[in-house]
Amino acid sequence: MVRCHAVVRPRLRIMSGLLGYTLAISAVPLLDLLPASNATLAAIMLLVAACGVCDALVQGGLFGETAQLPPRFTQALLTGTAVSGVAISLLRVVTKAMLPGTEAGLRASANIYFSITALLCGGATLLYAQVLPRLPSVQRYRRQALEAALRGDEAAKAMSAAEDGDHSGSAGGSDGGSASAPESPRKQQQAGARMQARAPSRSSLDVELSYEDHPSNGWAGKQRGGGAPLRQLGGGEESAAQAVLPGGQHAASNRWQGAATAGTADGGAAATATTAGTCGGQQTAYSVFKLIWRLAVANAFIFVITLSIFPGVLAEDVHSVKLGSWYPVAMLAAFNVADCAGKIAPGLPVLRLRSPRAILCTVAARVLFIPAFYLAATLGGGPAVIGPLTVLLGLSNGYLTSCSMIEAPLRVPPAAADLAGNTMVLFLILGLCLGAAASFLWLL
Repeated sequence: MVRCHAVVRPRLRIMSGLLGYTLAISAVPLLDLLPASNATLAAIMLLVAACGVCDALVQGGLFGETAQLPPRFTQALLTGTAVSGVAISLLRVVTKAMLPGTEAGLRASANIYFSITALLCGGATLLYAQVLPRLPSVQRYRRQALEAALRGDEAAKAMSAAEDGDHSGSAGGSDGGSASAPESPRKQQQAGARMQARAPSRSSLDVELSYEDHPSNGWAGKQRGGGAPLRQLGGGEESAAQAVLPGGQHAASNRWQGAATAGTADGGAAATATTAGTCGGQQTAYSVFKLIWRLAVANAFIFVITLSIFPGVLAEDVHSVKLGSWYPVAMLAAFNVADCAGKIAPGLPVLRLRSPRAILCTVAARVLFIPAFYLAATLGGGPAVIGPLTVLLGLSNGYLTSCSMIEAPLRVPPAAADLAGNTMVLFLILGLCLGAAASFLWLL
């Protein structure tokens, strides 16, 4: 989806993923009704693989959409993923308390999980397909997006015609024998502005859910006829910052512009050319990755460390005489609750870590969790040791994931925010794969 993000619309990706996920999850309890065989095992493995593909489609689409909106939308999406983990832990606590610990009890517990998950996925599909498009706010944002795209196309055509006229005039002056003087910095800045004005195009229509305070759209913050920007819809510090920006631009989403502006003041024409190249045209995956590589690597490394420990070590390598079989269940629940708290924390701007270098260094420091858990498991550390380590692992996992996912879209041009969101999801999944593979090293 990173490669084809501009070809496949986000709505198609999300709907396909939700439908496929719902069907795959629903099929698992049905397969359990059949006699156990190699064929049913192969079918379940194929369904698990299908769930992975659908999950990537949905995550890439959702994070790509929220990346184009104010940071609170990405933080809310991350909080939703954390709440789902807490809900699963609570469901496991309930089923373990109600059902016996026999093979039949475990089978019934798994079927309850898959059935509830299928219902929730089906409900989410219906909400996304039928309810969200009919919300007045969504319809208003889509109408504003259409107006902005049409105006952007008209502006691009007008500027293209003006440039053609300028080239014709320059050619005539050359024929007359006059030497062409180098362009002044003012003209180069105007060229950069023309390139930036072309960025809002019909690709903006791929934003399906919301256009509130859309950073890449100079016209999206105004009503038809030049009304007031949509800053009154925001809240907190974002609304205060929004009030002093023209055209409904989002304050937090202009850090890349701030760096480019500073470079222009110091470096003159070269910095202006860089800014123009960054603003205009279609962004490639590599150019976006160069801007967010620290955050992308940090996002992958977060899950390499986490999945190297969770849930394998907590489920297999730690034991408690008092808690018995409840020990791993309690530790998994503690991790999910701490992860949820960590993902909620960056919702307060004062608690958000913004520096990519600081995020990457903090993520690298989490490697100390591996020897800590290893020593605690081999030396027989009880709940008094494993419990705090588990809570810290969950808190740091949720907090750093939220910070990196929120910050990445703010480090790229607004037109590339969707691609930045998809790139972060790609590295998130890469970290999940590497972490799952590394978890087997505990068996050595």
